[in-house]
Amino acid sequence: MQLIEQTFVVRRLEALLTASESGFRSAFQHFQDALTLAFRKEEEDMVLIGYATRDAHMAEHQKLLQLLWRISARMHYDGAAAGADMVDMLPHCLLEHMIKVDLPLQQALGSSSAYLPR
Repeated sequence: MQLIEQTFVVRRLEALLTASESGFRSAFQHFQDALTLAFRKEEEDMVLIGYATRDAHMAEHQKLLQLLWRISARMHYDGAAAGADMVDMLPHCLLEHMIKVDLPLQQALGSSSAYLPR
C-alpha cells in the first residue's frame, strides 16, 4: 500500500475500533472496502513491476481477508457484538501485513520507479 492508502485504511480501522454498536456494521463495511481497494492497487503494482515474491505476498493478503471474512460471518450469525469482539485482532494483523508486504514492495517499487508510468 502506498502511504496515502495506508493512511486511509488506518483511519477506517480507527473508526471501526471506536464505532458504537449501532454503527459497527457500517464501519466494518467501510474498513473492508478500503482494505480491498488498497489490496487491488497493491496487486496491480506487483504485476506492473513483475514482483518476484508476488505469490507469497498474495498469501499474506489472503490471511487478512480471511480474518475479515470470519468477522463478517460471526456478525451475520451471532450479531455485531460478536464481530466486534474479533476486531481487536485487526490492528496487529494490519501492522504485520504492512511490515511483511508493504515495506518490501515499496522498496521494490522505489528501485523500479523508472519502469512505472508517470
